[in-house]
Amino acid sequence: MCQVNLLPWRRLRRQRRARLVALLLATELLLASGLMGFLARRAYEQRGELGARLTQWQQREKQALGLRLRMDLLLARRQRLERALGLQRQAGAANQRYRLLFEQLPVLLPPGLWLTRLRLRDGELHLSGCSERYEHISTVDRRLARHPLFAPVRWRQIDQLENGRFSFDLQTAWPAGVANDGLH
Repeated sequence: MCQVNLLPWRRLRRQRRARLVALLLATELLLASGLMGFLARRAYEQRGELGARLTQWQQREKQALGLRLRMDLLLARRQRLERALGLQRQAGAANQRYRLLFEQLPVLLPPGLWLTRLRLRDGELHLSGCSERYEHISTVDRRLARHPLFAPVRWRQIDQLENGRFSFDLQTAWPAGVANDGLH
């Protein structure tokens, strides 16, 4: 019987297998590292692109914020101008009432009566004046009571002065919405 020593052949086969496994493992590691390098490079490139996109979006956001601030300022300016225009219209309406008052008041006053003070306070028109005769005051009372510009007139005071003339104070409601202006 012949004995065959298979030990060197087995060793050789084991070494080949070990080399093959090492080669496969090295190939897998090489492919894995190559894939990781490729993914890292791609991520790095995408990071640059994403950084550029982020910068663009931030610039657009700044532009949009600037436009919004500009629009807010323009809107606030427009609202201020509209308020000023409204106030100017109100003042114009009040001036029209004053114009009517100053046009029609001399017609309502008899020749012997004159005004010494004209004042607007708390929505009421206060008139003070003097008259040579009491009849002039009663004439003014009748004329003002019938006039559409004046609401009911309230006489606050009628006094006779030492020189025989009469001094008077009266008040009437002035149309609403007119500010106190201390007209004298």
